[in-house]
Amino acid sequence: MEIRRALQALIPVLGRSSAPSQPVPPLQVLQPGQRIQARVLAQTGPNQVMLEMLGSRVIADTQVSLPAGGQVRLEVVQGGPQPQLRVLQPASSGDAPAQLLRNVLPQQQPLTQSLPALLQLAGDPRIPEPVRRQLEQLRQALPRQTELVSPDRLRQAVRRSGLFADIPAEASAASRPPDLKHQLRQLADALRERPALPLHPSPEHASSPSDTLPSREAHSRTLETLLDSLSRKVTAALARITVDQLASLPQPDRPETVWHLEIPYHDDQSLEVLTLVIKREQERNGADAEASRPLWSVDLELQPASLGTIRARIVLSGRQISSYFWGERPDTRRLFAQHLEQLERRLSLAGLTPARLQVTERPLPPPTPEPAAAGPLLNEEA
Repeated sequence: MEIRRALQALIPVLGRSSAPSQPVPPLQVLQPGQRIQARVLAQTGPNQVMLEMLGSRVIADTQVSLPAGGQVRLEVVQGGPQPQLRVLQPASSGDAPAQLLRNVLPQQQPLTQSLPALLQLAGDPRIPEPVRRQLEQLRQALPRQTELVSPDRLRQAVRRSGLFADIPAEASAASRPPDLKHQLRQLADALRERPALPLHPSPEHASSPSDTLPSREAHSRTLETLLDSLSRKVTAALARITVDQLASLPQPDRPETVWHLEIPYHDDQSLEVLTLVIKREQERNGADAEASRPLWSVDLELQPASLGTIRARIVLSGRQISSYFWGERPDTRRLFAQHLEQLERRLSLAGLTPARLQVTERPLPPPTPEPAAAGPLLNEEA
């Protein structure tokens, strides 16, 4: 294996706690015999991979098959500007998701908890300008509530939810708008790279020309606490998207395709989140396997302040559709029932055949991510 080039310094994306506690040697000073651990990020071409190692992302030529997402143990054979290494331990793609899940589960929070707290601080003048700018860009990138009723805008919101982040795509993807995970990573970078806070408040916050040193130190500590809280919220949101991604990975014992995602949206007053589980499986038509057809289902939840928690389940088989609705408030359920006939007419006009449209008194199960883990999540010997 030969290292072609280093792409960039690796910046941890889930918070400063993941940064190495000791300095790591740069690639240029690798010594023969030195052993290092690397993570396989992606296949970038024939016999070529992108690795994450020693604080850098690098492109490497290799004849060894290294699946993306796995860990690999390497030994330095030759140093220099383009080091040569050999693989000691092949990458294990099966262990990587379980280890990542162990890392992010304690950090994650539903986006309904982390994002509103983030965006409330977007206009706070105490926050450094680079951080405020990233917060504003994040807010502007979120869809408005009225946009999600458009199929094209909803499709775009799914693509930009962050679920498909980190998946290698064609070169044209560089021109696409950044997704939610990318926006949060940029915000995390701005927080991580912020300059040291001065021991005096900015002019607009100075209470008087005779501010004492203790008061200036108290101001700096207060702002540092605020920024640390902001950083934890970013970490929690990134971890949540990662949990959704892990829950959406193909599983050997799960033939169907499942996508778990959350789409934050806003109106003029508040920010809300649409939670979705989209599933595609094969519907069996008796003993005739060739007659089977895709069966799609969508489970969703949203919590508008005026209506309370709402859940729905939509099932599509061919052109036949069934929909089930539940609301935690009786008046919300009555509102659903009053509009079922209108929904039936609109589905028919769209070329679908309504099979069953029902408002249920019994709560539908929440669409929560359930990532499969290879092995236990807890170390029982600890």
